[in-house]
Amino acid sequence: MAREEATTLLAEITIRRPTMRDLRIHPVRGADDLAGEMKLIGSLCGLRMEEIEQLDMADYRKLTDAFDRFRSSSGRGSD
Repeated sequence: MAREEATTLLAEITIRRPTMRDLRIHPVRGADDLAGEMKLIGSLCGLRMEEIEQLDMADYRKLTDAFDRFRSSSGRGSD
């Protein structure tokens, strides 16, 4: 018997600016640490890991781009 998975459609995801506490609790151990990055992004968006895993690459990339803007030295969009 096939198992049906519940699907939730998210119209919008809000990502908040990370605090130093977020970075300490959810460390990303390098460029190849996808699991660490997903945990951090999920925390910043208020999403569970299962929800992050259901995002398609284009939507996930938008979140990582927003996170990268928070970390950039230009500060655009981070004030």
